Amino acid sequence: MRVPWLVLPDSTAVEWFEEPLPEWFTPGFFVVVVFLLVFTKVMPERKGNARLGMEERIDQAHARLREGASLIEEVSAELETRRVALERLRAQREQYEKLAALDHEQAQAVTRLVEATVEKGHRRAGRAAWFQQMLFFLLGVVATPLARWVFPGLF
Repeated sequence: MRVPWLVLPDSTAVEWFEEPLPEWFTPGFFVVVVFLLVFTKVMPERKGNARLGMEERIDQAHARLREGASLIEEVSAELETRRVALERLRAQREQYEKLAALDHEQAQAVTRLVEATVEKGHRRAGRAAWFQQMLFFLLGVVATPLARWVFPGLF
């Protein structure tokens, strides 16, 4: 009796091989193949790195140190640039704060001046309106008798 070892979603049964597996086709065979592949491909690369001479390793270390030193110089220059920019910004901030305090006082003075000017303008406009109304009243007082005299039958 054959027992299916895998059943697919469409209910199809996948059975073992019809013929028995060869004797050499065992899990141990796979372990040996993987072991050989790993040690023939990976290990020579590691051994090649380990076989570098002392001088080559020292040269590599010197190159890395030079690279690190140049990187430190770049970072130091960048930090110095940022420090100078920060100092400049702080000085500008202090200057603007002083200007803001002066501007606030000046703004209050200008506001008082504008309010006084507007009030003076309102007073002038009020007086001008009063004089205009008086002028119209006087013209009416003068024009009424004059109109009755010029147009006697109209009134």
